[in-house]
Amino acid sequence: MRWLMIGGGTIAVLVAAVFVIGMLLPVEHSVTVRRTLDADADRVWQAITTIEEFTEWRSGLTAVEPLPDKNGLRVWRETTGEGPMTFETIEFDPGQTLATRIADEDLPFGGTWTHRLERVGEQTTLSITEDGEVYSALYRFVSKFIIGHERTLNTYFDDLENRLN
Repeated sequence: MRWLMIGGGTIAVLVAAVFVIGMLLPVEHSVTVRRTLDADADRVWQAITTIEEFTEWRSGLTAVEPLPDKNGLRVWRETTGEGPMTFETIEFDPGQTLATRIADEDLPFGGTWTHRLERVGEQTTLSITEDGEVYSALYRFVSKFIIGHERTLNTYFDDLENRLN
């Protein structure tokens, strides 16, 4: 019985520590991942802006549904095993810059991804900056220390490189 109480107390202390650490972390974060891709900028731009083809190359993405444009810019809903998420384009400078924002306001997180392309001969350096917000203290802890803020960006880049090669 004593070991059960010690074990239960230890778990309670760990859960409390995770929650407190999560509360101390900032809601906002910014991370940039940059890779030089073995493809010209036109091919990269085509891949990252043709939403109708995302399910062909993005792992975990099961459906993409185009939605009515907002202010003349694309809006769409992506579905993964985690459920649907709506995105809207907030900046579109063809061949140069694409910025998107999570449009759903009822999620435990939000933010933007800004893609910037730089031509390097026959290759392209793509930088993606995630300016994210994580509202739940528990989720902040998980996204910072367990998942890592770069994980989704790195998966995206891996999938994009596979698509281009």
